[in-house]
Amino acid sequence: LYALSRCYNTYSFNLLGNQFGIIIKEQFDLANTKNCLDEDQLKKYRYYAHKSTEKFDKVNEMNPNFETIVGSIHTKWSNEHMSAWLNLRVYQNEEEAKKELRDNLYDPLIIDVAKNYLMSCEKDAILFTNGDNDTYPLHYVQEQLGFRKDVLIVNMSLLGVTRHINSYKDKVNEAIPMPSSIDYPYNESLYIQIMSKKKGKRKYVNINNAIETLKTQRRCPRYIKIALPVDSANKSKKSFIKLQIKGSYLYAHQIALLDILANFNWERPLYFLNAQQTLNMFIIKDKGIVQDYGLLNYIQYEGVVSRLVPFNTNPEKVNIDKSYDLLMNKYSYSNIQNVQETDIRNVISFMYSHLNLSTSLLQKGNDEKAILVTDKYFETFPIFTKFKSGSYSVRMMDVYIKTKQEDEYYRIDEMLKICTKKKDELESLKKLNSSDEYSLNIIKQNLRTLNQYSKTISDKKELEQAETEREKNEA
Repeated sequence: LYALSRCYNTYSFNLLGNQFGIIIKEQFDLANTKNCLDEDQLKKYRYYAHKSTEKFDKVNEMNPNFETIVGSIHTKWSNEHMSAWLNLRVYQNEEEAKKELRDNLYDPLIIDVAKNYLMSCEKDAILFTNGDNDTYPLHYVQEQLGFRKDVLIVNMSLLGVTRHINSYKDKVNEAIPMPSSIDYPYNESLYIQIMSKKKGKRKYVNINNAIETLKTQRRCPRYIKIALPVDSANKSKKSFIKLQIKGSYLYAHQIALLDILANFNWERPLYFLNAQQTLNMFIIKDKGIVQDYGLLNYIQYEGVVSRLVPFNTNPEKVNIDKSYDLLMNKYSYSNIQNVQETDIRNVISFMYSHLNLSTSLLQKGNDEKAILVTDKYFETFPIFTKFKSGSYSVRMMDVYIKTKQEDEYYRIDEMLKICTKKKDELESLKKLNSSDEYSLNIIKQNLRTLNQYSKTISDKKELEQAETEREKNEA
């Protein structure tokens, strides 16, 4: 039944265009405008989109614990409703799209996570997202709950469809349209060649000039530079971020990203849910080893999101003050203690943010706040064993050990019991799927770390006891 649901979903998508590499003879011939579906086409699209959500809902009724690639079946069902909403907003209009909205989509935790992402952004920001779970729930809280409608949500996967790029250039809610100087086609695949490397000294081209070359010659310089805002202390000297673009071709989503970087002028806050994935085109590797992190050198964490800033962040990867306020005072996680393991992936980035902030606080010598962040972490998140979630709990113990919070050491034994039980469960299975196999390897690694913690603490106590005994004997 789940497979049938996905078939209906794929078919409805491909009526609008070749979005999954599948060409169907019934694909609509659409005009290069909005409101491009006639009455029969709109009816046909809705029929198959609704068939998909109906079948997903049936799976949910039969087995609420059914796990999908994006998490629980309820999350998948909710995403498909929002997918139909987004398609109709892009291909038709707001009025038709709103007919797909309904109350009670998404569990309370997913709603809180979406709000947490949006509240992390400054006013009028662009927030780059990557997957279904970090995109559709955000649209839902904006459209149905009216929350932070000033933030423009730009999904990198959808930027690969030029019709979606054009929709980002339209006025959406209270958000300022996507900054752009390129006219994009609607129904054409878009890619251009990157100029080959030349021997000798690299010549970096201003990104605005690179965009002009892209438009007029359908090719792009490999080496570009982005002007930084003029420093108040040195108004006469311009500085640049110098970047190398990897690969041989640029595709639609990469062209659109360059377009935004060329036109935001440091006036519009740019945020990322996964900066490494979004900015991967600038990360240069040689034999698997990173030689140049590109724009990641100018990324700073603000809570669970990261922001492009006009200075190298290698010494200051975390905006400590803002991150502390968000994690300690602003974020919510409704019903987190009862979350299904299938939906853990929605909070893993928040778990990492606590670890990231506590580590930065320790490096700054602010042990007191590092301990408070660690306390908050263990008060908030259960001890999970799926994916990397358990690793963050294990690594958070490092704060307690380094700051000698002996009253918290009992957590090591708790985690040892939980991890050992899960390891035994997985090892008892005759065959593991790739997800369980990955979890088992992580659990084994966590058990090694926890046992090392226990040994370190035990050795230290023995040393202290021996020292106390020696002092007594000397006395």
